[in-house]
Amino acid sequence: MKEKYSYLIKNTGILTISNFGSKFLSVLLVPLYTSILSTEEYGTYDFIATSIELMLPVFTLNIFDAVFRFAMDKEENRHVIFRVGMKIYYMSLFGVMVFLVINSFLNVFRLFENYNTGWILLYASMAFYSFMQQYAKACERIKSLAIAGVLNTITICICNILFLLVFKWRLNGYLAAYILGAMIPSLYLFIEQKCYRILVLTTDKEKGKLLQKEMIRYSRPLILTNISWWIISASDRYMVTGICGIAQNGIYSIAYKIPNILSTVQHIFSQAWLISAVREFDTKDHDFFYRKVYNQYCAIHVLLCSIIILLTRPISSLLYADEFYEAWRFVPWLVISSLFSGLSGYMGGILTAKKDTKALSMTTFSGAIFNVIFNFIFLFRYGTVGAAYATVLSYFLTWLLRIVSVFYSMRCLLITMQEIVLYGLLFAEAFLICINPSKGFMILAFFLCFLICIITLIMLREFVSMTYDKTKEIFIK
Repeated sequence: MKEKYSYLIKNTGILTISNFGSKFLSVLLVPLYTSILSTEEYGTYDFIATSIELMLPVFTLNIFDAVFRFAMDKEENRHVIFRVGMKIYYMSLFGVMVFLVINSFLNVFRLFENYNTGWILLYASMAFYSFMQQYAKACERIKSLAIAGVLNTITICICNILFLLVFKWRLNGYLAAYILGAMIPSLYLFIEQKCYRILVLTTDKEKGKLLQKEMIRYSRPLILTNISWWIISASDRYMVTGICGIAQNGIYSIAYKIPNILSTVQHIFSQAWLISAVREFDTKDHDFFYRKVYNQYCAIHVLLCSIIILLTRPISSLLYADEFYEAWRFVPWLVISSLFSGLSGYMGGILTAKKDTKALSMTTFSGAIFNVIFNFIFLFRYGTVGAAYATVLSYFLTWLLRIVSVFYSMRCLLITMQEIVLYGLLFAEAFLICINPSKGFMILAFFLCFLICIITLIMLREFVSMTYDKTKEIFIK
């Protein structure tokens, strides 16, 4: 059992060292974005990026998730799997170009037509990066993934400084930075893993066709899953734009920069966790392993959330310039939504290991339906902050449905009473911060944060001890 934890901790550690510092650097560039780009320009970029996130699972048939899951099976031929993934990638590029051409004639989405080149290049780079990440993850090339993460963030940071400050390309420069930020690490992973050799290898075409059908059968329900995640995380931007205006969407979108600190932690851990979840699925004590890791993950997550919520206003005053400062009001709720997004993703790893894509898709689709309903209700009643309320509730309900799904699917109960208490305290802290930023309310919020710290540290005793032993072992060697 100790070896399983050590493997997960080691992989998480490598990815943390390489990703967290560089991702933190990208957060520090937020003042640059908010001082140079207008709220309308930032809202336009966010509209483009979130639209591409919706297009990716549709045009690629979500095949990249199938690439990861099938390549993790030792009996499968990874070269054949890679070629299937590349074939679908090329087909998706063709599909996107046809879509943009049709749109230019019909003129349905004017924003698409104004940035056609940016659309196709950003889509191509983001899709290829996603594909290469999933393949590297399946091959357990953790160090390569870590280096690619560093390249991604450094490229985005350097290009943004160059394109925004020196060349003053404004929105076009911002787009170009993210295109290069995805393409450069993709090329690194492609070359480092010698994928160019796979493309020239002769493989069994009949076997390739059969495997492609099987992979598409697996990935097809995940199209609904990814679209549903997009609805939960991004559809509120469209609804804010339609109901409150593009400028308000710019402010609401920039509010995500602080919760993205948590998203970085989730992204790092999820890469390591998916590998461990699939590897350990066939072992006898997998349910105990899943439950133990979940409890530790939850405690760390709640602790980080509580600290970020307490420091929301000081951090916002440093990051958000001028009219963007209003975004602080959305941050505590978006931080909590990030918590339940991460916990839902953890259970998604378990369902992925079981290849239960039906449960994955249905739980996420239910959350998406809730999100749309809540957005309509809350946006008209509370304004832009209503979108944050809707996001919290929809992620919370998705998490709850997945808790139930994992229990009925595997008889594995993950949640404990300690965690329920922590969630309650966290909601209370966010409420105190948002309802009144006066001294008295801040003292109460600080007390709740202190209480959360005590409970989580008690829960993390075993984790801290194990991490310390692993670190000491590395340095002694």
